Amino acid sequence: MRLLLILTVLLLSTKSYTQDIVDIPDPNFKQALIEEGVDTNGDGEIQVNEAEAVEWLVLEKPTVLNNLIGINSFVNLQSLELGDLVYIENLDIMGLEALTSLFIENKSGLKNLKLKYLPSIKILHIYGFTNLEILNLTNLSNLNELLIEENSSLKNLELNNLGLLWKIDILGNDELVELDLSGLLALTKIKIEGNDKLLSINSIGLSAITELNIIKNDELINLDLNHLSSLNTLNISENNRLLSLDLNGLSSLTTLNISGNNGLLSIDLNGLSSLTSLNINNYEGSIKNFNISALPFLKDFIFSDNNGPTNLNLSELQFLKNLIIQNNKNLKIIEFSNVPKLSKLEIIDNIDIISLDVSGMLRLTDLNIYSNISLANLNITNLPLLNQLNIIDNPSLTKLDLSGIISSNIQSLWISGNDGLQILDISGLTSLINVRIAFNLNLESINLTGLILLSDLSISGNDKLESFELNDLSSLLTLAIDNNEGLKTFYLNNLTSLYQLMIINNENLENLYFSNLTKVWRIVFLSNIRCKNLDLSGFVSLSYPEIAYNYELEYLYLKNGKSENIILNDNFLLKYICSDEEDISTILHLLENDNINDCTVNSYCPYTVEGNPYQVSGKVIFDFDKNGCNENDVKYEFPKMHISDTQGEGIVFGDVEGDYLIHLNKNTYTITPHLENLDYFKIIPESITLTFPDSTSPYIQDFCIVPDVEYTDLDVVIIPLNQARPGFVSDYKVRVRNIGNTIVPCELFFVYESERMDFLTASPGQDSINGGELYWNLGELKPFELKEILLSFELNTPTDNPPLLGGDVLHFFAAIYSSLRKANRNDYDFYNLYQTVVNSYDPNDKTCLEGDKLLPEMVGDYVHYMIRFENTGTAEAVNIVVRDSIDPARFDISTLQIVDASHELETRINDGNIVEFIFKDIYLPYEDDTNDGYVVFKIKTKDDLVIGDIFENQADIFFDYNAPIITNLASTEVAEFSATHDIKENIMLSLQPNPTANHL
Repeated sequence: MRLLLILTVLLLSTKSYTQDIVDIPDPNFKQALIEEGVDTNGDGEIQVNEAEAVEWLVLEKPTVLNNLIGINSFVNLQSLELGDLVYIENLDIMGLEALTSLFIENKSGLKNLKLKYLPSIKILHIYGFTNLEILNLTNLSNLNELLIEENSSLKNLELNNLGLLWKIDILGNDELVELDLSGLLALTKIKIEGNDKLLSINSIGLSAITELNIIKNDELINLDLNHLSSLNTLNISENNRLLSLDLNGLSSLTTLNISGNNGLLSIDLNGLSSLTSLNINNYEGSIKNFNISALPFLKDFIFSDNNGPTNLNLSELQFLKNLIIQNNKNLKIIEFSNVPKLSKLEIIDNIDIISLDVSGMLRLTDLNIYSNISLANLNITNLPLLNQLNIIDNPSLTKLDLSGIISSNIQSLWISGNDGLQILDISGLTSLINVRIAFNLNLESINLTGLILLSDLSISGNDKLESFELNDLSSLLTLAIDNNEGLKTFYLNNLTSLYQLMIINNENLENLYFSNLTKVWRIVFLSNIRCKNLDLSGFVSLSYPEIAYNYELEYLYLKNGKSENIILNDNFLLKYICSDEEDISTILHLLENDNINDCTVNSYCPYTVEGNPYQVSGKVIFDFDKNGCNENDVKYEFPKMHISDTQGEGIVFGDVEGDYLIHLNKNTYTITPHLENLDYFKIIPESITLTFPDSTSPYIQDFCIVPDVEYTDLDVVIIPLNQARPGFVSDYKVRVRNIGNTIVPCELFFVYESERMDFLTASPGQDSINGGELYWNLGELKPFELKEILLSFELNTPTDNPPLLGGDVLHFFAAIYSSLRKANRNDYDFYNLYQTVVNSYDPNDKTCLEGDKLLPEMVGDYVHYMIRFENTGTAEAVNIVVRDSIDPARFDISTLQIVDASHELETRINDGNIVEFIFKDIYLPYEDDTNDGYVVFKIKTKDDLVIGDIFENQADIFFDYNAPIITNLASTEVAEFSATHDIKENIMLSLQPNPTANHL
């Protein structure tokens, strides 16, 4: 009895458990549900309570299913997505009363689909059925949104009794021929696209429609829109067989897109009184007739890819704000008059437009003009609100003047690819912040003057641009100059905020001028393969210089008073680098990594490129006959040009032919020639005042010297051409110069110590000789005329009588006599040379030619210094700099005059008292007979020196880029000395009687 009771209870429990399991005969379906997590208790079955708990079910993995029996047990299911049901041929989804959203995808297999008794369904997507031919969706009474997409066999679509359907998309159903939407009275949005065989659409009665998209239905010929009284958005695109379009009655239409309907020839726009947005894009078609003036409230208009009209008249569209005109092959003329509210305009790829006038659009903010290949004339003026401008790829445009835009708002400008553009002037766009000027292959001139707010500038790929300058762009932060093939020279001045500078791949760049770029923090200088000199010494804030792949770079100046993180590689021709002392070891290591072993590195920069872009040059000529200066007049030797500006003063000397050259930066300058005897001459003009960059550069100005009050004055100096050594030949040069303003007959007397040396030769030869006295009748000297006599003597040996020993002083005397000499003169027409005899000597030395003593009466007068240099190396010395620091307490630097030099030289006075004599490109030989050079200058001492005062001077001599050779210290004391030390009185006595006795 007990056993029977146990069996009964067990059977009843088993029956109850079996009744709780959902019957799912397809194991694949069950496994799919398990994988989606429906089997919450993990027993491998789907209980009823588990099915009832599911509200959202997604079966999207490709699965081989035979059927979906059991799905009806999911009575609370609200959303169901069935993806890629491969083998199901018949699918019934019925009785899911809670279901609101259904998505079904099937790529093959399914032929029949039944959807019934789904009272809550609102959203339905039917996608990718390849064998489904008939789809009946009748009586889904609560359906709101329907998507029927890419059902390649679908021919018949039943859409009855869908009273709440408001949105429908019919997309890519290749076999669908007819579409009847007439009973769907709640529809407001329709999209019918890509149904290749669709011939007709029945939309009668759909008065609630507000948005209609008919796109890419290749066989659609007719479209009836008359009854769509609520329609406000219409898109008719790429229906290639559509021949006509009737838009009458669409009084509510605000947005219309007609694109790519290649068979459409005309559009009647009358009656579209509410239209605000219009896109007519006909791709390869030829819409020739449309009445744009019938749209009084049009705000946005796109007109593109229309091959028909030649004229486009937009006059009277007083509400038009945004306009795009693009790729209209035959369009030649666009009329913009009276479009007062236009704010955005794009004119793109219209190949026949030659001239375009967009002036006077007072509200225009954005203007883009691209790829109009025939556009040659562009008038862009009086656009006061413009803030963005791009002019790109208009190859026939040769000149672009944007200075008349008169906008205080334009911030961005891109001028690119305009291959015909030669001149670009954007100087009036003072509000610009970002500018790119790129790939305008024939651009020759750019003007960016006055762009005080510009912060980012790129000049790139403009192959014909040979030079440009950027001045006073005080807000510029970043500048890129790259890939400009023809660029040779540029000037960057007063870019006081610039912190990053990129100069890359300008393959013909040779000259760079920088001034007042004090905040540049990083510079990248790459692949500028023709550049030989790069001077960054003025970049006082530079921290990260990157100098690489500049294959002809020879000279690099990095000394700026600041240690840097230097990147330096593959500049294989480097010869010299000047840097701060603390960076030298780093630079040497970088050079070693590149196997560059013959590059000199030091911390003095004698040949620093000036970096001053403007030039003033000319000649200083003496016009004795007062008939105007010409090439036949006497040139003023070594003219001294005084330069003053708002920051100070400086002096530059001209050359022996009277030619001067001055390099200047942006500023206002006064340039005045200074003569030794200025009281006796007038200079025409007395001075010039120039302002750069306003003045022409190079500025050519000759100065003409004319006599004023007659004045006779002569100057003579004796220059020792080598050291006096016992037993050797010693050579001398006597220079006689007329520094007055009258023609002077003159005679020269030269006296030497005949007992201590033997006279050898003179050139030109003397007129007479008497013991130790030589005489020449020099004839008449015109003002500033120079005559030179070369003399050679053989000096006594230590064993001669008298002997000549090291430390002895040789005395030479020269005197000039003229019957016209001025009486009561304050200076002398004679000269004493005291030369110390040496046994061995330093070939690089400095000597005061007046000797180591100066009479008190000579204080305040000129003393002469000679600095000699000799190339003792093993190669020619190309450049030599003699740098002399003048003691301002002992000398008057303003009186310095060049007397003579062995080679052509440039001379300048910097920092108040630093004189640099620059012998540039002289290629001084290293062979002993020809390896010498010198410079002689005179300078007045201060007139407050007294007996016992000593004035001293020494110089630094730089041979190319080697460390300097420091000369001896030339020291002279103000002192009295005996008459036996001064030959002057004895010489005068010894000349009597003499052929010139009546003069002395």
